[in-house]
Amino acid sequence: METDTFHTPFERFGFSKFETEKLNTLATIWIENAARKTLMKTKMRHNQRTIEA
Repeated sequence: METDTFHTPFERFGFSKFETEKLNTLATIWIENAARKTLMKTKMRHNQRTIEA
């Protein structure tokens, strides 16, 4: 019986597949939040310029 010797980098460092997916989900949420904050700042700057003009 052959054993599967291939492991992802996360598995080599002791992360399970579930934990890897959880990290990916958290990274995705963080990226979406960063994009949302950037968009809000851009809108606020635009509104401020409109008020000043």
